[in-house]
Amino acid sequence: MVKNVVEAMPKTVKSGTTEYRAGIRDGMGGPEDFVAAEGVYTMSDKDHNGVDARAQVLVEVENGRYQLVQ
Repeated sequence: MVKNVVEAMPKTVKSGTTEYRAGIRDGMGGPEDFVAAEGVYTMSDKDHNGVDARAQVLVEVENGRYQLVQ
């Protein structure tokens, strides 16, 4: 997600500057439904974790295999 934000920033913004850090911070609030291995992220100013109930499942082990609990 950060890679996408950095690649979208203007090339004139230099790494390590206050403007660069602000660009990353502000850019992280934009992606909606960003799919990653750990869940689906939608970041905002109020939600810095970004994952919702879709990232949480309940499973049981049955006969040595995981079974999704509905």
